[in-house]
Amino acid sequence: MRPWRPIPGLLLSAVAALGCSAPALNALRASTGLAPPSFPPPTVEEEVAVGVTLLRFEPPSYGGGPQRVHVIGVDGLGESAQLRILRANAGKVRVDRIAEGTSAVVAVNAGYFDSAGAPMGYLKIGGQELATQPAQRPPRGVVGWNPGEKLQFRTLASGDRWDAVSEALGAGPMLIQAGRRAERFEQEGFADPKFLGPNPRTAIGQTADGRLLLVTVDGRSPTAAGLSLADLARLMEELGCVDALNLDGGGSTTTWVRDFPEPIVNVPSDSGGARAVANVLVVDAPDVIAYDDDDPGHGWTTQPTWAWRRASHETAYRGDLWLGEGVGAYAEWRLGTPSIPGRYAVEARVPNDPRVGRLTFSAGRDGAPRASVDVDPRTQGGRWVRIGAFDFAPQAAELRVRVASTGGALVAADAVRLVRLP
Repeated sequence: MRPWRPIPGLLLSAVAALGCSAPALNALRASTGLAPPSFPPPTVEEEVAVGVTLLRFEPPSYGGGPQRVHVIGVDGLGESAQLRILRANAGKVRVDRIAEGTSAVVAVNAGYFDSAGAPMGYLKIGGQELATQPAQRPPRGVVGWNPGEKLQFRTLASGDRWDAVSEALGAGPMLIQAGRRAERFEQEGFADPKFLGPNPRTAIGQTADGRLLLVTVDGRSPTAAGLSLADLARLMEELGCVDALNLDGGGSTTTWVRDFPEPIVNVPSDSGGARAVANVLVVDAPDVIAYDDDDPGHGWTTQPTWAWRRASHETAYRGDLWLGEGVGAYAEWRLGTPSIPGRYAVEARVPNDPRVGRLTFSAGRDGAPRASVDVDPRTQGGRWVRIGAFDFAPQAAELRVRVASTGGALVAADAVRLVRLP
């Protein structure tokens, strides 16, 4: 349903296609909030669902070698997005095969397991405690949550229960706790130098504002060295996490994204590809198709053309927007039916620019009633607002989405998106 958007070299495809400047690219990195300051720009960036963003970073030198890092950032956890634990039906199954056919849009491998696929850590799903912490081992890190609430991180000893949450996954060690790097890995029983050293890694973290991060780091190859636990903790801190937990890694490390031509987007280290695992973390979120200003192939027009100019803007979607001047100036997207027909909400991103007065977004097909919404960028800037809901059939006419000024001479166009409805 969504296009796969690899980024040539070190430029985002949208930025490269539009000829945007380096400041616009840096603005995009700042607007996502998912880029470690020491990393080059991402080589892949895609909004895979409402509030769910995937980025791939390929720093040539970090933690002692070249790296390939995937970061899934989830905003609105408990609102538009839900985090769940899924188990293999029996024993061990690959991440993609566990997630396929469910409502998940992304998935990563999760907890430790034995050769038969039994969990080797605390596990609780839907309020049912399925496994406790391993016996005769020190307390280890666990992440837990209730649907609609932020994540919680703590350590649990063997035999301990966590009655306050309905979902919980034990792994370890803890990487960051209450805003400080833990780095006392041996206290959780992780002291093997091979385990502590560079390896493929999977981690879960949460930022101060409640954003969920699922991070995987490839390893054991000339192009991806992998990270030590200490460097993984540093990476999670640079990503803004105030809490973070190491999950199962090594050959288990896998990132899966639904609807991509190659859904396993990382490179698992096992020679046979993705490893069979016992459980996975998945995110459910509404499907989304976003269209930037002047994305090619979507009938982007501005009237009158001479009144419009592109402007870099640090808070704009993908780093730039278009500004038009003069009474009667407007911009319009013409949207065809997505690859999956159905009913979609049409939403527009309100430009975050105090120079722009009130705007009207409208959407409709020729000869049919139009839906519209008035917005004020001074109070709603940077938000997505819903214009209306429309059916998209295979032979349906294009839907025209227009933005025009209702309160001043300056009008701005940023981006629109389709959100698939149940």
